[in-house]
Amino acid sequence: MNLDLRTLTVSEFLDRTFSIYRHRFLLFVALMAPQAVLSVAAALAFGLASASVATAKDFQFEKLIGLVIGAALGGTVFTGVHWVLYVLGVGATTAAVSDLYGGMAPEVGSAFRAAARRLGPLLWLTFLMMVRLCGVLLASAVVPGMLIAFGGGLTAFEGTSRPLAGGIIAAGVPSVTCWVADWVWLPAASLAMT
Repeated sequence: MNLDLRTLTVSEFLDRTFSIYRHRFLLFVALMAPQAVLSVAAALAFGLASASVATAKDFQFEKLIGLVIGAALGGTVFTGVHWVLYVLGVGATTAAVSDLYGGMAPEVGSAFRAAARRLGPLLWLTFLMMVRLCGVLLASAVVPGMLIAFGGGLTAFEGTSRPLAGGIIAAGVPSVTCWVADWVWLPAASLAMT
């Protein structure tokens, strides 16, 4: 596999990316497996919790309070642990690709050790990106929300009040911005490794 450092066209870039993943598929699966296993465990826990209140006769207020508290605590812990595992996975993937370009044989352990050495700056980078994205989302929600709330609303929300309709639309507009901006997260985290 030719990994010379030069300017690539888009087709060469995509070809090189897919050939790296194809030749080292199990390595990259192993690097991203910890967060995937955590996500599967969280999905199973959510499924079991949902199944416990599947019918009306299973519904008990005490059980519901316990589920809400458990979901809040579990969601908080899951978010923190998933964030760390995601950052470690992206950093380890970047270290493995860097090893490939350097002519060394990448390994799972050495890639995770390289990412763990830079875990603090990587977490700080992703936190600052989240703050920046939240600022963009809030800024992109202000104008549409005000226009809809005070400018006449939308016919789709005929039965609701104008501020409520504006709030609903203002919450939806930034979600598209967030989805698009997520494509920036992976390359920026990769740059922090260099």
